[in-house]
Amino acid sequence: MKKTKKRKGREEKILMANPSTPLHISASLGDLDTTNRHLASDPGSATAVDSGGRTALHFAASEGHREIVEVLLKANKDACLKADEGGRIPLHLAAMRGQVEVMKELINEKPESILEKMHGYTVLHLCVRYNHLDALKLLLESKYIDDKFINSDDPNNETILLTSARLKQIEIECYLVSHPRISVDSKSLAKAFGFGNPPNDDQYEKLRGNLMVVASLIAQMSFQVATNPPGGFWQVNTKKLDEGCPEGSGICKAGTSVLAYTSKSDYHLFTACSTLSFVASLSVILLLISQVPLQKKFFVGILIIGMWSSITLIAGTYIFSMRMVQMQTDDEIFSRVFSLAPIFLAWLIFSLVSYHLFQFGIWLIFHNSYVIAKSCEILDSLVKKIKNLKSNVVNKLKNLKPHVCCQV
Repeated sequence: MKKTKKRKGREEKILMANPSTPLHISASLGDLDTTNRHLASDPGSATAVDSGGRTALHFAASEGHREIVEVLLKANKDACLKADEGGRIPLHLAAMRGQVEVMKELINEKPESILEKMHGYTVLHLCVRYNHLDALKLLLESKYIDDKFINSDDPNNETILLTSARLKQIEIECYLVSHPRISVDSKSLAKAFGFGNPPNDDQYEKLRGNLMVVASLIAQMSFQVATNPPGGFWQVNTKKLDEGCPEGSGICKAGTSVLAYTSKSDYHLFTACSTLSFVASLSVILLLISQVPLQKKFFVGILIIGMWSSITLIAGTYIFSMRMVQMQTDDEIFSRVFSLAPIFLAWLIFSLVSYHLFQFGIWLIFHNSYVIAKSCEILDSLVKKIKNLKSNVVNKLKNLKPHVCCQV
């Protein structure tokens, strides 16, 4: 009794939510005997739809009831191509739920159903979006679809490989990258390996503005520190030791930097870093205001090198300025900071350079894979033509009659 009440309650809930025929309910619940009775008494009910435009085959395919799907297909196989109000045919619902056995029955009965799209999304995209690898394997092994359909884009201009990469479905990504029917380009591979997506036009302009601000700030810092060096200037010409002018330096001229006389080596390095940082920042600004296309990797690489150089040099300017103005003491903490800071900066730069070289290598290999493949095909065809030409020449020489002189 309890089971009967529970089942009746479930049926009433389905009827209230989706006004439908008894065949819809039996197909959804997987009741094969009831389904056969309904079809025997009313064969036309196989084409009836509920309030959502769904046939009984939609419900059976979604729930994975293979035997009921077989019975419904015998009654009316055209229901395979019937789309509901959401644009979904039974194959779409089966793919979204990962019902592989049901998908086999539907494809065998109506192979053209595999080409139907749901608002621009193919059944392949649905398998990827709902993370059903087995269903995807079944479709990719099908002989009813070609490579163009497999590598087609959805309304978001994404192939199934790009979609799996965006959703971080590692298992599906690895399968698709290794599949011979999947077209792998630099964009797909970069996204699959987590290198991100190329920014759109608005992001390019935002990037240009951010680089302009940072480069201008570094240029201003470099200019200020060069024209106002630490330690100040000599106010008057002097060569007196008691006024700070070092012995043997001659006259300490007014308006020149004090530390240029007292710490010559550090001051020269300080000036060199400041000047080079200023020049690198101005170069970046000049490239940005020249509207270089940031979509091109060549120009992006130049900008990255320029920004790295300016940031590294401004850091060197700070280090040498601190060495000149800091009191020369035996402070252990001060010594450790100034010994570890350059090491940390060098390690950071090395890590960034290594990362970008690796990324560039990946892009170079797979971006040019198509060109390399075509070159190999052309080379193979040339070798075959040469071999054929050689064999033709040899055959002609064999068939050539001897000359009269040769006969004599």
